[in-house]
Amino acid sequence: MGCVRFIHFADLHIGRSLSFLRAHGDYELFKSVLHFISDLADKYDVSFFVLPGDIFNSTIIDYKFKFLFANFLKKNSNRRIYFLSGNHDPFENRFYDFFRNYDNFIIFDDNEITFYDEDEICVAGANLDFSLRSVNPLKKYDKGVFKKPTVFLMHSNFTGIVSDHENYLPVGFNDLIGFDVPFYLAMGHIHQFYLETVDNVTVSYPGSPLPVRINEVGEKYLNLVEFDGYNFLVKKIMTGIVIHEKELNVTEDDRLEDLYDKLSKIISDEFYYSVKIKGVANGSLKWELMEAKRDLLDEFTNIVDIADESLTALELKQIDKMGVFQKLLYEESIKDMEIFDESIKKLIKKYDIDFDYEKLKKNALSYLFANIADDE
Repeated sequence: MGCVRFIHFADLHIGRSLSFLRAHGDYELFKSVLHFISDLADKYDVSFFVLPGDIFNSTIIDYKFKFLFANFLKKNSNRRIYFLSGNHDPFENRFYDFFRNYDNFIIFDDNEITFYDEDEICVAGANLDFSLRSVNPLKKYDKGVFKKPTVFLMHSNFTGIVSDHENYLPVGFNDLIGFDVPFYLAMGHIHQFYLETVDNVTVSYPGSPLPVRINEVGEKYLNLVEFDGYNFLVKKIMTGIVIHEKELNVTEDDRLEDLYDKLSKIISDEFYYSVKIKGVANGSLKWELMEAKRDLLDEFTNIVDIADESLTALELKQIDKMGVFQKLLYEESIKDMEIFDESIKKLIKKYDIDFDYEKLKKNALSYLFANIADDE
C-alpha cells in the first residue's frame, strides 16, 4: 500500500459574526483560512478533504460567503471534498443546490451510510438526524460493512470529552471495538483539539480552525492525516489565528490612564488578546473601567475582551466604620446570596459566559462597601 494524505477540518462556521476579532473583517478571516487550507493541500499533495459538519454557521448566510466557499471548491477541483452536515448547517436542498455544479463536492446521504473509494482506503459517512440527540449512531451499523481501511465522518460528541456543546449523538471507544480494518473517526462539533488511538482505531477532533467564540483562546488547528498502509497518523497544523490570554496586574493606586498605558505596552499588532485584570483596584478605577471598556476595545482592536477579575480595595478603617449589621451582611450573606435566577443562568451557559459566582458575589459586596462605608 502507498501513502495517502488528506486534510480534516470542521466547525469553521462560515458566515458567523466574528465582531470580537475587530482587527479583521469576518469575510477576510474566513477567506484567509480557506486560502491557508488550499495552500497546505498543495504543499503536502493531499488527495482529498473531509469536512464533518458546521462548516457553515447556518443555512441562511450572505451570498458572499457562498461565493467564498465555491471558490474554495474551484481552487481544489482536483480533489474530492467530502462534506457532512452538522447541527448548524443541516442538510437542505435549497441551500446545498448552490454547490451542486462542483463535481468534487460530495455530500453524504441522509441517515444511510455511503462509501466512496480513495485508492487504498474508503471514506464513509451519513447525514444524521439531530432530533435523535441521545441515539448512538454507530449502533445501527454492522462493523462487517467496513471492508478496507476507513475514514468515517461524524458530527457528534465523543464520550469522555468535557465540553459545553450540546451532547448530540454520543459515541465512545466501546462502540469502536472489533473493527477488522484501520479506522479513522473524523469528528466535528467540539471546538477543541482531541486525538486518541486505541488498537487500530484513531479518533480526532481538529477543533475550529479559528476562534468563533470570544472564549476560544489558545492555538487553533486542522489535521493533516497520513495513512501509511497500516495506521492513520495525525499531524495537527496551527492555522495561526489565535487569541492569547494575558494577565495585567493593577494596584489600588492605579487610575484609568495607568491601565491604558499598561495595555499599550503588552499588546502586539500580530496577535489577538483576551486580557484579565488582576490585583487590587480602587473603586474609582473599577467604575471607570466598566464605563470605558467599549472605548478601550475600540482603541485596541487586537483585544477581544477585557475581564475585570481584580479585587476591590477595601481598607480596614472602612470596615471598622461599618455597623454590626453591615459586618454581618458582608461576612454572612455571601454564602447564601443568589445573584442570578435560573433563566439567566441558562443564558449564561448557552452563550458560554464564564462566571465565578462566589468571586462575583464577594467582589460585588466589596465594591458596594468601598463606596458607601463613609455614607452616614
